[in-house]
Amino acid sequence: MPFVSVLVLCQAAGIVLTAWIHLSPRLGLLIGLAAAAALAAAAVAWGWRLSRWLVAALVLLAQAAALPFQEARALGDLGPWVGVANTVLRGRVAWVEAKGEELQAVVRIEEVLPPQGVAPLAEAQGATAPRAAVPNGGRFLPAAGTVLVSWTPRCSAGPAPPSVFPGHLVEVRGRLELPGPPGNPGEFNYRAYLAARGVRYLLRAWGDGPRPLGPAPGAAAVRLVGSARARVEGPLQALSPARAALLRGLLLGGSQGLDPDLVDSFGRAGLIHLLSASGLHVGFVLAAVSVPLGCLRLTRRAAALLALPAVGFYALLTGARAPVVRSALMLGSAVVGASLGRGRHSLGALAVAAGAILVHNPFALWDAGFQLSFAATFGLVTLAPRFRRGLARLPRPLASALSVTCAAQAATLPLALYHFGRLSLLAPVANLAAVPLAAAAVVVGFIGAAVSLVWPAGASLAYRLAGPALAVLDLWGRAVGGLPGASLEAPRPSPVALAGWSGALLLLLGAAGARSTGTGPVPGGWGPGGWGGEGRVPAGRSRDGEAGCRLCGREGAGRPGPAPPGPVRPPLAALGRRLAAALLCLACACVWDRALYRPLNVLTCYFLDVGNGDAVFALLPGGRTLLLDGGPWSGGGPEGDGAAPPGRRRSPPLPPPRAVAFLRRLGVRRLDYLILSHPHQDHLGGVVAAAEGLRVGAFYCSPQALAQAAAAGGAGPSGPAGGGLLGRLWDALERKGVPRHALARGHTLDLGGGAVLEVLHPAPAGLPGAGAGGVPGPSAGPGGEDAATNEESLVVRLRLGRVSLLLAGDLGPDGERELLGAVGTERLGCSVLKVAHHGSSTSTGEEFLAAACPQVAVISVGTGRGLPSPRLLQRLSAARVYRTDRDGAVILRTDGRGWRVKPFRGGEPARAPGG
Repeated sequence: MPFVSVLVLCQAAGIVLTAWIHLSPRLGLLIGLAAAAALAAAAVAWGWRLSRWLVAALVLLAQAAALPFQEARALGDLGPWVGVANTVLRGRVAWVEAKGEELQAVVRIEEVLPPQGVAPLAEAQGATAPRAAVPNGGRFLPAAGTVLVSWTPRCSAGPAPPSVFPGHLVEVRGRLELPGPPGNPGEFNYRAYLAARGVRYLLRAWGDGPRPLGPAPGAAAVRLVGSARARVEGPLQALSPARAALLRGLLLGGSQGLDPDLVDSFGRAGLIHLLSASGLHVGFVLAAVSVPLGCLRLTRRAAALLALPAVGFYALLTGARAPVVRSALMLGSAVVGASLGRGRHSLGALAVAAGAILVHNPFALWDAGFQLSFAATFGLVTLAPRFRRGLARLPRPLASALSVTCAAQAATLPLALYHFGRLSLLAPVANLAAVPLAAAAVVVGFIGAAVSLVWPAGASLAYRLAGPALAVLDLWGRAVGGLPGASLEAPRPSPVALAGWSGALLLLLGAAGARSTGTGPVPGGWGPGGWGGEGRVPAGRSRDGEAGCRLCGREGAGRPGPAPPGPVRPPLAALGRRLAAALLCLACACVWDRALYRPLNVLTCYFLDVGNGDAVFALLPGGRTLLLDGGPWSGGGPEGDGAAPPGRRRSPPLPPPRAVAFLRRLGVRRLDYLILSHPHQDHLGGVVAAAEGLRVGAFYCSPQALAQAAAAGGAGPSGPAGGGLLGRLWDALERKGVPRHALARGHTLDLGGGAVLEVLHPAPAGLPGAGAGGVPGPSAGPGGEDAATNEESLVVRLRLGRVSLLLAGDLGPDGERELLGAVGTERLGCSVLKVAHHGSSTSTGEEFLAAACPQVAVISVGTGRGLPSPRLLQRLSAARVYRTDRDGAVILRTDGRGWRVKPFRGGEPARAPGG
């Protein structure tokens, strides 16, 4: 391994270390000074024989010391103005991008003008403390921070929005906000996603968006790039909209204008990388420019150097997307290294690109694109040659295509599962045909793009020539992505599983490297000298073997020389030990993952953050699963319910309910118990999605809801019940043959492992307190927020040993009085109470609360409805209160003797130790 790779690994370790221990800037400065002093003392005491490793240690400590300063600089000082409406900001535009009908711009703020008479907030977390009147006289105050500004241009009837380019000094007015953190374990972290791109604040601009205040430095170059992109995209109108969008995605990256079903099919088939401008496209640009230059009798090295400006221009043309920038940096470092006589290490070029990005933005280390891009390239450099040798009996083109696909997928598999929870099973087969088709379309498209700069009519003709390849690629992607089992939704791997996979992969890589040489290390493998050691290399063979950098055009670099006199293999026992160690590493990871993350004698209950709705998921002792309610259907964001979708899929498709997305990330594929408290949309949507997308052991609801679902079954999307959701639920259960049961007071379910579910409400049909015949009247339609349906909500008590949870659904005051009179106060006592009706002031009355006497109260509530009620919070003053809008998911773990409640977004946990 080249030493620069060691330095970059130390740099990354410093970033991780600092994020883990949360260093302050002052402590980081002290660590940096101590590291410099230690390096100087060691150099004086030991000489410079150990200088390389001392430098590596210094890089680690220097990065750890610098990160707090970098984080403080990135955060800026805009925090006091978060949540203040009508704030005016001034700053420089970094980049502008279109997102459908919306425009977005990243602005680096230089000044802020707060509203007249408004003082800054005490905290940057959106606190609502009263502000004192502080007149500022209309003066701008110095400020710093990076803001993502979004706005929608007015329609053509109104005035056109002003042109904004990178470098412009602009003024923008709006309300500054912080990106919301994830609410549930494994949920997409939009705040971290923006932070990895250097953005810390959001602002929805008023009016026409940012207003330019003057000419932008370098605007001429930006306008030149924009004009070139317009010339490239203009002739695409000669194709149909679908073909034009697909070719635009292949050439410049992005899925704008593409059919969402096609994008989904490409994702299922493992072809989505074709729509992301990355290393493949950068390589095409380099080849397209360097090959003609080579015809002028220039050396390959000189031609590659002269082609680098074209690579940079292409990166700007694509909007400087992160994958293109990463690939361009790696390619540039390889080419420059070759020109200096140091172009033999592909891993070194990869490390230089990674180090440059982390120096500019250390938070990119947490970006999924950064991790996947470098992991895939690492796989191509180290694994692809070995796979190619193993497939030597196949035809060379087929072996090369399979080795590249399998190497990239093996290197990125754990990261892809961690970030996306999807494994494309048919990716190697799908890429065999898709990559040549995409390459043909891209080559013709690049020719058309070059011609478009001087002759737009000729570009239209070239684009038309790519039509057949685009049509076949479209059909192939839809066909493979539509096959059953094309992709597998897998649980999010734990850190233990990630470490096990990585360790096994490196051990196998080392075994393959030793097997290929038998005498010393190769890039990506261990020999007698280990990684970075001075192991021997067979005579006539370069140290890099086939993993050398061929993109740089260095003659002979990375090419294997004459083979050794005979087959050189390590002892079979040594190779067997490496393979056994890899298998043992995987086995240990599986065992510890099961032991640490799936305890069999513990009840784990998740009160999920689903916005304005309810969802409770329980991992029961013994491994069974239970879901009580599922929240609203859309659930795509933490603040919105969204209406129920129609019977057919919308375009673009809505995201799955947040409860179901959580179950998939957790690896839950079967629900042994699916329970609906009552058929309101803020509880029903996720239950419908779970019934349609997961295996269900049995379904339970109240007698009234069961009768309504049976009546709505088969009615279709326009049925009378809940916008069709209740009918869809019944149809899905009937189609899968799921048993359906009615629950009423007196029923008890043995959940296994000592866990018991006791039903306290509603009363059985025909008894006092029940509706006539157990079915409410017409005013109790399940789609509306009516009191009659709330009063029939299921109330259950989940018990394990001495610990009990009371789940009150949306029970109202009349239901509470009936329940108290029927069961008394002794059966309502609980350790944890899920507060009824999202914290409404009319529910969870004083008598009911006195009977329950909880130590912890959990309120499942979203934003924008004025809940929970202050009167209710006053009644709950004796209990520890957690809210999903503020704390995210609330997680309870109990072994039946003691319990511990922990909010997902941090905060003080509550616990009761067992006896």
